[in-house]
Amino acid sequence: MPSSPPRAAIGAPYGPTRPGAGDSYRDVGVFLAVAFALPWLVWVVEQVTGVRVLFVAAPLAVAVATLVAVRWVRRPWSIPRATAMVPVRPFGRLLRWCLLAAGVFVAAAALPWCSMPSPASTGLT
Repeated sequence: MPSSPPRAAIGAPYGPTRPGAGDSYRDVGVFLAVAFALPWLVWVVEQVTGVRVLFVAAPLAVAVATLVAVRWVRRPWSIPRATAMVPVRPFGRLLRWCLLAAGVFVAAAALPWCSMPSPASTGLT
């Protein structure tokens, strides 16, 4: 295995993986197994100990599953590129996407209050 990626892989969005990596869905299977098994394992530990950590551990389980599947099963030339952890260029586009995401979450959180009837219309004044 060469120590650096080939010239064609440098500009590629994901870069090549090890030979034969695209032949199976083993990385997807490993990801799904870890992503589902880890929260269940944490839930069992939570039930035994009584310490509530599942709300923090469940999202982290997806990150751990991604790291395991990409790093030890798929093994691409560039892990940050394969997991989309590279910065979006130009910076203005990144800022617009972040503001759009924040706006969508705020709008989704405000939606229930928009559909609530006013106290005057319910006769609860």
